[in-house]
Amino acid sequence: MHPTIRLPPGVIIPSYVVALMAAVAACHMIGPRWAHRLEGIEPRVTRRTLLLAGLGAFVGGRLHFVAIHWYMFADKPWDVLRFWSGLHAGGAIVGAVVALAIVLPRSDVPVWRLADAIVPVTGVGIAIARLGCLLQGCCFGIPCALPWCVTFPPDSYVYQLHASLGLLAPGASRSAPVHPLQLYFAGAGLLMTATALAVRRHKRFDGEPTLVALLVYSASAAALEFLRGERTARVFWGPLPQLEWVALAMTVATGAALLLTTRAHQRRPAVG
Repeated sequence: MHPTIRLPPGVIIPSYVVALMAAVAACHMIGPRWAHRLEGIEPRVTRRTLLLAGLGAFVGGRLHFVAIHWYMFADKPWDVLRFWSGLHAGGAIVGAVVALAIVLPRSDVPVWRLADAIVPVTGVGIAIARLGCLLQGCCFGIPCALPWCVTFPPDSYVYQLHASLGLLAPGASRSAPVHPLQLYFAGAGLLMTATALAVRRHKRFDGEPTLVALLVYSASAAALEFLRGERTARVFWGPLPQLEWVALAMTVATGAALLLTTRAHQRRPAVG
């Protein structure tokens, strides 16, 4: 765990912020090239779309985090603007979708075609951002005994949580092994990319790669949420944490949209 990165001369930057910046940079470097190669879209259109989608993601992710953890900001409302102190992926995706719903109709490119062009690089951005979670020590998993499970140092939240639960011997040098949930979520982002690229090779209609990729990611996130280890700090809505409900809602909504658009395509009369 490396929650901060030190740069000369004495500049300290949170690792999570560095990962977010790297994710944004990667999307803007790779995205226009992929969009041009996959769908023939002009790079300037892709750059503008990614910029606005990114802003929507930051706003949505931050609002989601603040809404669930408002008690952290009640006495310091200006801390809401410190986006690097917490984002939620579910709100980020919703924010990006809302931003795209506003922007895409105003572009000269068909909406679903442009969406198909940028979804693959979006998964890459998610994967890079999740590496920041690993460095920060947040979003960790439940204890496990598998070979790839990871431990965290005494200054981490997971260590303090395990100590409070009596899972550690006095003076333990590391936390109990936990699932590297951050890497699992990163893998889900890459799976989203791979799915979008695979479906695009044989896509039947514009939007199919986007919806299938979003469905795969949402379902993966819903499954992975059950492995989250921060249960004492989570907000529950009934029997499940709110993040689980958000992931399930995204899965259902995306699945329904895919079903409806597929049926609409099948009913469309063949040309020629």
